[in-house]
Amino acid sequence: MGLAGESLVEANWLQPFADSFTTLKSSQSELSRLLETIHTALANTPTSLTAYSESLQVLDAARRKVRECREILTDRLSELELYARRTTNLSDRLYREVISSHMRP
Repeated sequence: MGLAGESLVEANWLQPFADSFTTLKSSQSELSRLLETIHTALANTPTSLTAYSESLQVLDAARRKVRECREILTDRLSELELYARRTTNLSDRLYREVISSHMRP
């Protein structure tokens, strides 16, 4: 019975962990918006063609990396949320079964 209770408590620990991934995803989206702002600023700033070209290449590489990170983060967050729901459901069912069997004569 104690282990069933511990299992339920541990399963409930996963949701705050998933929430922290959601916060990370929001921060990553803000980074993406900032990169877009930099891109717009660079496009409107008159500089030498070489410096502008190099800046755009670096910015494009950063955008690709942001996109890649967003995809990985989204995939992992979805998997974590699914795992958290399944684990919570399983732990809850286990706890209820233990409680109901404990109450039987």
